[in-house]
Amino acid sequence: MPELKEEELVVCRVKQINPHSVLVDILDYGREGMIHISELASGWVRDIRQHVREGELVVAKVIKLDEIPMLSLKRVKREEKRTKLREYELEKRAKKLLEVILEKSGKIELQSEIERRLKDSFGSVAEAFRVAKRREELIEKEIGKELAELMKIEADELFKRKEIVFKAELVMSSLAPNGIEIIKQVLEKAKSSGLEVSYISAPRYLVKYSSRDPKRGEKSFLKKLEEVKKFASTLDCELEVKLKGGD
Repeated sequence: MPELKEEELVVCRVKQINPHSVLVDILDYGREGMIHISELASGWVRDIRQHVREGELVVAKVIKLDEIPMLSLKRVKREEKRTKLREYELEKRAKKLLEVILEKSGKIELQSEIERRLKDSFGSVAEAFRVAKRREELIEKEIGKELAELMKIEADELFKRKEIVFKAELVMSSLAPNGIEIIKQVLEKAKSSGLEVSYISAPRYLVKYSSRDPKRGEKSFLKKLEEVKKFASTLDCELEVKLKGGD
């Protein structure tokens, strides 16, 4: 098991929300970490549950190594978060694809050992698949000719561009007598702009936008959110947009 390092970015799953902290599982290290309420977001945090939910994946920075490592969400930049989550998802898919290859080859019992060799030599299982496309002989040295050939064949499937889902939470309120109708109009505007809308809990709504192009998709998503926000302002509706990590 690799060692955790200070300043490292880690993918975690929220395990338990306490009054002044959040307990998480650090997924690649098999250990728990803690995020103090002061490290959740910039500014004053009134309600922790407005920032994280139990079971949610988050990207945190290691700020202090202790018996229970101390982590921070607010010190992670938005682009760092997206990049880390993409890497995590790619590695998860790479491991699953390797498992399929080993099952076909009757060598599934070697998975842990082969994953260790590939990580030691290439940094990750996903990177090993990338190397297999260009330099199959390097993979062959680590795990043999048969498995190296299969990895090369399956590499295209791993790196096939998949659809990315951009997400944001909309928090809306209106003091107008017809406030409910105004909020409905704003949600209809979001839908007509091409955003998928789902209810979380009043006054919170989740919007999603899918694209196969990360850069153009993000630009389009942010533009649509801005249009919805401007529309809300014309209807006496306060709208706060909280961006979420993409899938």
